[in-house]
Amino acid sequence: MTNASLFNQSESSNHLSWNATVIASAIKMGAFLQSWEWGEYQRALGLKIQRLVSSSTASTTASQPEQVLAIRHPWPLGLGYWYLPKGPIGPVSESFRQQIFAACGDGIMLRYEPLTPLDWAGIKVRNHQPGRTLHLDLRPGFEHILKTMESKTRYNINLSLRHGIAARLMTPEEYPKFVTLMLETAKRGHFTPHPGPRYLELFNHFKTPEATAIMIGAFSGSKLLAATIVIDFAGTRTYLHAASTPDEREKKAPHALQAFIIQDAISRGLLTYDFWGLAPAGAPDSHPWQGFSKFKQGFGGTPYEALGSYETALRPKLYSLLRQLRKITG
Repeated sequence: MTNASLFNQSESSNHLSWNATVIASAIKMGAFLQSWEWGEYQRALGLKIQRLVSSSTASTTASQPEQVLAIRHPWPLGLGYWYLPKGPIGPVSESFRQQIFAACGDGIMLRYEPLTPLDWAGIKVRNHQPGRTLHLDLRPGFEHILKTMESKTRYNINLSLRHGIAARLMTPEEYPKFVTLMLETAKRGHFTPHPGPRYLELFNHFKTPEATAIMIGAFSGSKLLAATIVIDFAGTRTYLHAASTPDEREKKAPHALQAFIIQDAISRGLLTYDFWGLAPAGAPDSHPWQGFSKFKQGFGGTPYEALGSYETALRPKLYSLLRQLRKITG
């Protein structure tokens, strides 16, 4: 049996130790996906999770701990796969690789997003999380950031203020407004949103100073025009879920929203704002992400590209069949 849990300590100690390792690993994009809170959130959604720690990490004070949160996604007939978001963490020794493969052996495959290249005979696949993003350094302060924004973006922020747009933290009682706006956005954008309770679970599990989910909105009077859920973890604010309406577009509510997100993050002592998603480098103007990518880039920041998503077969025959089905179905 592999060591699929942390040290023999209280859950509180486990929680703190786990997150300390994640934070120390300095994951540049999506560190919250390896947090203790994300594991509990996935468990609350009905998924099986494992927190795997290398035997050497669990038995000694390792200078470079190895650990990973693994999430099992089920398929029909009792099949499924294990997903390692933004992991594994650490040098990933051969012994830890064997541990991971054994612990996840009931899956057809491993899907993982390595922080450094791994020799796991992996096949690069379509990204499960955004492969490219935009990082805004918050340390210079808002006035400096404002000066370095594109002039049109700066103008639209000021225009939103002249139109009386008020961006602020939203209350739990306003949650139905967020869900309604998200459903409208999904219909307009032709995508399927998460069920409303799924967002609530996010708030239930990300509610500590160390790991926090926050709902922020931009209002014209009492009408919500733009809203987002951000996650603060490991010194980074991540722009995770967003919704807006085309109503009163001339008031530039999304610009007021972003300005507030940045100011509020700075006030909380955060170091980086991750816009969470950017069109691939060199993508044509027709790329579906170009519109919001250009909007985000107007606020400044530096693009960052992750290594991407990979898959390694754990049950080769079934995985080969899966890949053939993917080719047929697209």
